[in-house]
Order: sequence, then structure tokens, then C-alpha cells
Amino acid sequence: MNKRMRQVFERLLLECLTSFHEKHTPEKLESYAGCMVRWTSVGHMTAHAQDNCALAAGYLTALATGLVRFDHSAHSRLRQLGKCLVLWGRSDADEVEHSEVERDLAEAFTAMQANNLIRTRALPDTEGAEFGSMVSHMLGAFQTWSLQPESGPLQLSDALIALKTLAQHHQDQRIMELSWATANMLDRLIDGTLGLTAEFQDVVDRAAKLLMVAYVFQIWTAEDEAEY
Repeated sequence: MNKRMRQVFERLLLECLTSFHEKHTPEKLESYAGCMVRWTSVGHMTAHAQDNCALAAGYLTALATGLVRFDHSAHSRLRQLGKCLVLWGRSDADEVEHSEVERDLAEAFTAMQANNLIRTRALPDTEGAEFGSMVSHMLGAFQTWSLQPESGPLQLSDALIALKTLAQHHQDQRIMELSWATANMLDRLIDGTLGLTAEFQDVVDRAAKLLMVAYVFQIWTAEDEAEY
């Protein structure tokens, strides 16, 4: 997921450098800030990466709304942010010493926050936080099952059904249909209709990744549509 986040950001950075004052560019900055917040709620991140990512999302919002000027300093910080996205999204097991770029960027954001120029971005409401928590729970159940698929998929199936119910409440058709279809497939494994094959595991793996993409990005690419 952090690779996908970096790729999307690189395209956005190019737009910022070439056409920031066009209406759609600030809107895309704000949209990407929302992606970053949702990413922190479901990604395997270190605590400092979550904090810095939330601050960075606040900075993008400040740029999009004009609270912070898009000047040479902004260009530099956005390039620094692109480098930091490579590190964020790593699990605790992969934690490495903070890079100098990350420290400098965090210090700059913290100073701007102290001057009330930016605010830490969070999930917008209780329902949004609940959705992120449910996706995270599903991903945790998927991780457990993928390590020991022979132990039984009931926990993952239950998590997918719960996610389907919540997605139905949010009227998110893609997540609702994909989680329901995957849960049904797992139930066929439980009742013995289907066997645990490499193909079966691959389909579940692809579905779990696509559900995460659907939650974090919300707007899909043509490749995502094809995978769906």
C-alpha cells in the first residue's frame, strides 16, 4: 500500500509543480490528505509514522485551502514528503532509525502546528473511525488466516460479513459486494464445497488487498476496476 501511496503522490506532486492554481489541483491535495488519514487507520505503521502522516495530511489540507502558501518552501516540503512516504507504511518489525529528511519535515510541521497554521488530520467522525476500525479488523483476520489457512477461515469470514454490513450502511457498493462475495467463498471452504488450493488463497489475498484499496482511495483506477 505504501508503494501505491507513493505513486499517487508523485503524480499529484507533478500536477502541483505545473498547475497548482488550476481548481482541480487543490481539490486533489485535499482528497489525498483524506487518503493519508484512512491509510494511517489501516496500515501497519510505527507510532511516529502515524503521527507524522497525520501532520502531513493536515499540511496538505492547509495548502489546499490557502492557509499555507504554495511557494518554494512548499515545493521543498512536498518533495521531502515524497521521500518519507517510502518509510511510512512499514510495520513495527521493519522500523528503522528516522531519516534526517523525516526529522526535518516533522519539525517543520510541528512548528506550523504551534502557529495554528496546520492541524493534525483525523478521521472525520465516529462512523468514519468505525469503518477504518472494521477494515483494520478484517485485515488482521486475513493476516492470521493467511499464515495458517488450514486452521479455518471462520474468523475472516465473520470479519468480512461485519464489514459488508457496515459498508451497506455507508452505501459503499464495491466494499459491500466484494466482502460479501469473499465471505461466501470462505463459507464454501468451511462446508467442504470448495478445497483449500493455491488459487483459492490467491483470490482471497487479492480480495483483501482490493478491499483495503477501496477504503483508502475510494476513487478507483481503471486497473482497480478490472481487478474488481
